Amino acid sequence: MQNNGLKSQLNNNSKKDKNIGFTLVELLISILIFSFISIASYTALSSLINVKEVLNDRQTSFSRLQNTIYTIEDDLLHIINRSIINAEGENEPAYLVTNNEENSVFFKFTRYGIPKIGLSGETGLQRIEYRLDEEILSRGGLNVLDQTSRSEAVYTDLLEGVESVVVEQIDAERPNVWTSTWNNINALPIAVRFEITLVNGSNFSMQFPLYN
Repeated sequence: MQNNGLKSQLNNNSKKDKNIGFTLVELLISILIFSFISIASYTALSSLINVKEVLNDRQTSFSRLQNTIYTIEDDLLHIINRSIINAEGENEPAYLVTNNEENSVFFKFTRYGIPKIGLSGETGLQRIEYRLDEEILSRGGLNVLDQTSRSEAVYTDLLEGVESVVVEQIDAERPNVWTSTWNNINALPIAVRFEITLVNGSNFSMQFPLYN
């Protein structure tokens, strides 16, 4: 009787030990669930990182566009009707628009600048040039209006990813008509419109009144 009781107790202990551990199937299911959770977490984190990068890129592009608009507005706010002599020794009107795809410089004009007191040949007036080259919109400046063969504008890149830029203006004699050409060499327009198209398809149109 005593032996039977001992065997029964051993059998019960063996069953309890088997219930304490995990079976192979349970381990595989646990690993599979953990893998799914890990993949889902990685995908969510990767998506958040990608969204942040996209937002940062858009914010940078928008900031550059704002700076470009401010630069153009400031230039046109200080425009002046002063013709120049270019590097080829030819007379060039104060306001010149080409919108020519073969020539990367599409817009030139004279503006007020900071007077350079005591410096020979520097009057405080500047010759400004805008060009589009390899999808980059740049602004150039010359502090000497009547130029020589050595005169060369110093350029600063304003905006990347630009497909095209069109400059239009309004004549005082036809205040309701925007034109892409300007033939009046003795006067300035009363307003200028910039239309910038980016390579991503975005289009921006800005109008600036001229006070001259």
